[in-house]
Amino acid sequence: MILEKIKSPEDLKTLHSLEIKALAREIREFMIEKVQRTGGHLASNLGVVELMIALHSVFDFKKDRIIFDVSHQSYVHKILSGRRDEFNHLREFGGISGFTDPLESVYDVFKVGHAGTSISTALGMKTAKEVLGRNEKVIAFIGDASISNGVAFEAINHIGHLKKNLIIILNDNQMSISQTVGGFAKHLSRFISGKFYNTIKQDLESFLHDIPVIGDSVNQTIKNLKKTIKKQITPNIFEEFGINYIGPIDGYDVEQMIKIFSNSDYLSDEPVIFHVLTKKGKGLKEAEENPTFYHGLSSSLKKKEDSFTAVFGEKMTEIAKKDPKIAVITAAMTDGTGLNQFSEELPAQYYDVGIAEEHAVAFAAGLAKEGLKPFIAIYSTFLQRAVDQIFQEVSLQEDINPVFVMDRSGLCGEDGPTHHGAFDIAYTRFFPRAVLISPKDGRELENMMEWAKDQNNPVFIRFPKGGFYSFPESKAIEYGKSEIILEEKEAEFTVFSYGSLTGEAYLMKDFLSKKFNLVNLRFAKPLDMETILYFAQKKLPIIVVEEHSLAGGVGEAVASLLMEKGFNNPFLRLGLEDYYYPHGERSLLLQTAGLDSKNLSVKIARWLA
Repeated sequence: MILEKIKSPEDLKTLHSLEIKALAREIREFMIEKVQRTGGHLASNLGVVELMIALHSVFDFKKDRIIFDVSHQSYVHKILSGRRDEFNHLREFGGISGFTDPLESVYDVFKVGHAGTSISTALGMKTAKEVLGRNEKVIAFIGDASISNGVAFEAINHIGHLKKNLIIILNDNQMSISQTVGGFAKHLSRFISGKFYNTIKQDLESFLHDIPVIGDSVNQTIKNLKKTIKKQITPNIFEEFGINYIGPIDGYDVEQMIKIFSNSDYLSDEPVIFHVLTKKGKGLKEAEENPTFYHGLSSSLKKKEDSFTAVFGEKMTEIAKKDPKIAVITAAMTDGTGLNQFSEELPAQYYDVGIAEEHAVAFAAGLAKEGLKPFIAIYSTFLQRAVDQIFQEVSLQEDINPVFVMDRSGLCGEDGPTHHGAFDIAYTRFFPRAVLISPKDGRELENMMEWAKDQNNPVFIRFPKGGFYSFPESKAIEYGKSEIILEEKEAEFTVFSYGSLTGEAYLMKDFLSKKFNLVNLRFAKPLDMETILYFAQKKLPIIVVEEHSLAGGVGEAVASLLMEKGFNNPFLRLGLEDYYYPHGERSLLLQTAGLDSKNLSVKIARWLA
């Protein structure tokens, strides 16, 4: 096998064209085998095999830099840079990450898992290199969906001002996770289908290259002439911003890509974007036909379970069918937020705004202002990007009351620290008018959704990725009221839990000999002061359990309330400590954090002793 001989990118330089084609085939076979077992982002990586081979053949990424946008499409990069043998433990606890990680390899630059930032960071790096007198290449590798993100446009605008020789690879597969949406996607598609433009452009460049020229001034004249004629053929948004556009390029013609990338020194003093056409899922028929499903696979070894995401999607469809004023918004995460059924059955009430969380929240505010009831379904860490819009367009207003549904709150699992939702209580609790709730199980999530749609405050519902312990019943939701699950006459301490960890707290009775009270807080804001003080008056030790950063979490809120009211019960907060948790199966991460029922029992028993 040729793949076994590739220990580093240097080994690519000895291969001839037939060997490169064989290598591409072997890499696809390797990824299909490994990712279908471990889980991970398959379709997006299958699409860029030849493109990554070409880039590693031309550039030396030990000194040159490549910054991946989101970086979920970096598997081929990892394979070519010496990490092939580690793919048996891809995204597993203690194994390699599904995203780039500088701790893994000198070939990785940033830990990153959010969209739209690659051009900004790459431009910063290129600028710094020039200030320090270094001329290494810097490449931003960005997808067609990510480049429509607002941050990417801000960076493109700045490039036009700085005029740095940044290289942008636009990987255009007409997909994000779902089909790419928006006017920018249509703009790109015109270049793909515009045969007249492509033919004229190629003929023009061939003609101009054949003209014998003498001196730099003539070369510059030719450059300017080319730009002028290209603009007359068809408008190009990149060239309007001062970025040289080259493409569309066949993403499966390695020889052509190597030649084009090698000749990029022709534009050594200017920014350039290479528009490369690829196909998501390339080489696996099922993935080509259904790239959304194969975008991110779960491990084949994982047991299936009911999930909060699935419950949300089904209940959201049920609620919206009864009320045409309900609008559901997501940011390119139809499948991830469980809204496939909703988008198919209620398309007139569904808005996928693309990878644009800030716009999603401000857009929802506009809908709410005119009388609709928006539900905004966005992952916890992705919603962080829209904190300013939550402040100004939502909280600051008196009549804007959307429902925020924050999936992937807490420990997200194999996607790791870029996706763990550890901070959403902290970044939402301080807003006036905000109401924060979290369900203990699927039935309570349904009840909270029914309750939230009728509220006159912005409501934030948080829940983790994955399943839950199902309680036999769930009492009706009342504003600011918790739920007493256990109240024992001989209780030796009281546990206040928030969200799905209520199940883990309840199961502590199987490990502890001591009896305890258990209160499902339900609300992080407003707190149920009456119930908290009722149990505080019993003079028993108090423990707060949450799947959130201890800094800024609900435990802090309960502690502040007790201190304010003059109570001095022994007090323990159990949650996520002050560091970034790694990637791995969610159950293992809960054990690592000491938040599963067994480890909670051990911690509490030691503390009480």
